[in-house]
Amino acid sequence: MERVSTLIQKLQQQLDENATAERLLLTVQMLYAELIAEKQTSTHINTEKVFVMMPAVLSAITENRLNSKDIIRPAEPEITTEEKIIEVL
Repeated sequence: MERVSTLIQKLQQQLDENATAERLLLTVQMLYAELIAEKQTSTHINTEKVFVMMPAVLSAITENRLNSKDIIRPAEPEITTEEKIIEVL
């Protein structure tokens, strides 16, 4: 912001000296560019954290789907018992 202050003082000085519109415009453009740069650096600082809030209706629908009896579950594997014969010598 120090550069912004310097440019504003320079613009005021040029205005007091009745500078041409071209010189004033050049200073204004430099001031504008400095303010845009300052805005972009301050914007990046505020965007580090994000808060997301899910509506309660969506979670209720999700819970109903999970508790529903319509859920298709994979069939359990059949357990077969086989008798093994072992000969002892």
